[in-house]
Formats: sequence, structure tokens, C-alpha cells
Amino acid sequence: MRRRSLLSCALVALGLFAYSSQARAALIDHWAFEEGAGTTTADSAIGGHTGTLVGGMGNANWVPGAPLAGGSNFALAFDGTDDAVQIAGYTAPDASMQNPRSIAAWISTSQPEDPAVLSWGENNNGQKWVVRINDNAGNGQVGALRLEVNGGFQIGSTVINDGVWRHVAVTWENDGSPNVQDAVLYVDGVQEAISGNQTNNINTNPVHIVELGRDSHAGNNRRWLGRLDDVRIYDHVLTAGEVSALAARDATASTLPLPAIEWDASNDPTPGDATWEETGSVRPSLNLSLDPSVAFNPNPMSGAENINGAYTFDGSGGGMQNNIESGFPGNITIESVSIEVLFKPANLMGQKVIAEFGGQTDGSSFTLDDDVLQFTSKDNNNFGGVSVALGGVPDEFVHAVAVIDLAGDTVSLYVNGAIVGQDGFVGADWAGANPLGIGVRGSAETGGSGGTFGGLNGYGGFMGDITTVAIYRQTLDDAQIAQLFDERLRGAPVPEPATATLALLSLGGLMLRRRRRTA
Repeated sequence: MRRRSLLSCALVALGLFAYSSQARAALIDHWAFEEGAGTTTADSAIGGHTGTLVGGMGNANWVPGAPLAGGSNFALAFDGTDDAVQIAGYTAPDASMQNPRSIAAWISTSQPEDPAVLSWGENNNGQKWVVRINDNAGNGQVGALRLEVNGGFQIGSTVINDGVWRHVAVTWENDGSPNVQDAVLYVDGVQEAISGNQTNNINTNPVHIVELGRDSHAGNNRRWLGRLDDVRIYDHVLTAGEVSALAARDATASTLPLPAIEWDASNDPTPGDATWEETGSVRPSLNLSLDPSVAFNPNPMSGAENINGAYTFDGSGGGMQNNIESGFPGNITIESVSIEVLFKPANLMGQKVIAEFGGQTDGSSFTLDDDVLQFTSKDNNNFGGVSVALGGVPDEFVHAVAVIDLAGDTVSLYVNGAIVGQDGFVGADWAGANPLGIGVRGSAETGGSGGTFGGLNGYGGFMGDITTVAIYRQTLDDAQIAQLFDERLRGAPVPEPATATLALLSLGGLMLRRRRRTA
């Protein structure tokens, strides 16, 4: 009897403790971004502060998937120009002044500048609260998480603008001398070492509304370019264990960088409307105008859970766009990149363009010369390229990745997850400002024409299916490309020996042509 009474008292005490903890500490805002469509996003926490998507954000900005424990159906993509989520009339008073607070979010960006995750407060000394990426080497690690309060900052050590999904968190509590140096920063659930700080008191003024994906104090600067998901604000300090739990990844989540630019037919929000929408940075200026001869194929490959659509080309036309140099923030064509294509030719007769970027002076392209897959890059009189024989019409999609390493002066080609060759390329611009084309020449001057494989201007349109063309702001390594191949074709049958690159290499069935020419 006494034992039961003691147990009852313990349970009551535990319940009172839990109640008192909830009364003094709460998740006050939680934008999970699970709507998948529309121009508003709900706050599922006690705050109930609905966010409004602004700057032209709409249905195309809802993109599938994020690495949250338990799974996530959607995230939001921001274009780095005018996109933001604004919470009208909400200035986060419970997480302002000198009140304790924590923020947490999933982020992914390759932006080399200083994009902001969220902001509120007033742009006076100590009165603003901005969580962003550091771009000032004199302050601390470039590319690391930064808390900024006007007059003071705290900067972590881990580079997080690497295109990979990262979980970030910032906690702060007034210890009697309310200074920014008391903030604790976390990346992927682990407390950050501080690479730089500038002490300053915190007294956040709840004047400006909460904005996600933008520093409201920086005008059109510090706009987020990339993806955000599961943004949270607490009115108390999360423990290290609580942050670690929030950062726990789904076991099936990808750890690969996300593309900076991507045309993925499986995720085209409006297939069959004569426009192939860009779904990486969600920039309308990068949408492809499709020729009427191009048809959408909703079931291009049975057994592949990640391929749910492709565009079918009959050789007479394709998708065209002005250029990526002006369409993407910054000049991505002078950066080292990895370019991915996923295609299935209907035949291997003649010379055809799969995807090409730029022109004859500066350009790059994937092409077919009968059964030989070619990739070439050219910058004025410097060029390099790699080619490989496919060994007949493939039974399944061919996955090809070209890695252009401008720092290492090389260009490499991978097919179905394995490297097939590397060549020298002493270039500084792999595409220039000429038009691009998918499945067709984007202009009279095909990308890289007159380079490794001679004149490409006579090449015709592709015949077959293309499901993905993507550009990464990273030089992916061997392991990452093998993983990318697996993820793109997850659930698909293993390619037959005729198209399995590793098998062909071991059997000597590949024809490699590697050339390097510099004039």
C-alpha cells in the first residue's frame, strides 16, 4: 500500500514538473512547409502565425523531400532574388528583448554570398536578430553559421553552404550580462566551435516582422538561394540533446549536395505545357521552352521509384533557354561544377545533341556520335573531352556525369556511377553567355564546337527520353557520383552488361578517346 502511494506521489510530481515546464517553455512557432502548393504556410505551434510566400513564390517553389526524421513531403525553394516568407504582423515578442530563445531549421544552399535563414528586430545596435551564413573572412570562417545582432556576432566553424541538407540551431539565454557571445551554435546536432565573434549586448527590438529566407534589414541583399524546411522558434534554450534529436536524419535521406540548377521531368509541376520548369533554384528565367514535337512520358521506366517522368524527343526539336550565365545569380559558368544527364536514346545512328551549354568560343556539351557518348568543354583555344562507346542501344537509362574542375585543370566523365576517363582542360569559362539546348542545339554554335571532337555544328536533335539535366556547384567525387547513380535509379534493374560501365571496363568493351589540345 505504501509502495503504491509513493509511486502515485512520484507520478503526480512528474506530471506537475512536466506541466510547469510546458508553462514556462514552448515551441512558439513551427513552419513545417508541408502544404505542397499555394502561397501560404501554416504555423502548427501555439503561435499560429501563418506565413505568406512573397516575391513570385508559388506552386513551383514547393519541392519534394527533406532529410527529417520520420520523413518530409515538401520543402520550399528560394531563388535568391526576391523570394521570402513573411509572417505579417508578427514580431516574435516572446523571443525578443532579452528573453531566452532558440531557433532551428533545415537548410541547403550553395550560395557563396551571405544568405539569411531568418530575421526580425530593429537594425540598431544590439536590436536585430539575424541568422545567416558568414561571408567575411575577417570575422570568422567563411560559409559558417553566423548570428548577427548589429554591433556583434557569433560565428561557427563548419562550412554549411555546400549544397547538402544541414540542420542548424542557435540558442541564447541572458546570463545576467546579455551578450551575443553567450549564443550557442549547432550544425547537424553538434555544438560548433566558434571561429570568430564580436561582443555586444543583445536587446532585440520586436519591430520588424519575422521573415524567413531574407535579412529584412539588408534590402534585396542576403536573400536565400536554395531550400529551407522545418523552421522553428522556441521561447527557451534547447538542450544539446534536444537539438541532436531535431537534427536526426531519416535513415533513407540523401547526404548528397542538391543541384544548383535542375531540370527534372519527374518533378516538373506542369508537365506537358510546352515548358520544362527548372526545379533546382526555381528560377523562371531558367525554364526551358519546349518544341511542340517534345512529348511528356509519365512512365518512362518501370521499377525505378525515382523516375516518374521524362520528355521524349523525336529529333526535330527540343528545349531551349537564353543562357545560364545571366539566368543564375553570380556567374556559375566560371566555377568548377558537375553536370549530370539521365537519358535513354531510341537509336544510336548519326550525330545528336543530348545537352549543350554555351557556344563555340566557350561551351560544353554531351553528344552522341553513333554509339559513342562524348563530353567536351572549350574555353577559347583550350579544350578537353572524354568519350566512351555505349556498346549498343541501352536497355535502361544511361546516367552520365561530367566533372569540370577549373582549379585542377581537368574534365572527367562518369557513366553509370564509374569514371571512364579524364582529360586536361586549362579553361576559365565552360559555357559563356550563349544559349543552351536540351535535346537540340541551342544556337548555331553548339557548346564546345571545334574543340576535342571537332565541329559539332552539324549535330542534330536527340531521339529518345531525357529525364534529368542538373548542374552542381561542386566537383563531386567518385563515391558521391556512385551514390548519385544509385539514388537516381533506386529500385531500377541493374543495367545489362552492354551499358554497365564497370563490366565494360573489365571486359575491354569501352572505347575511350581522351585528347588534350591547347593552342
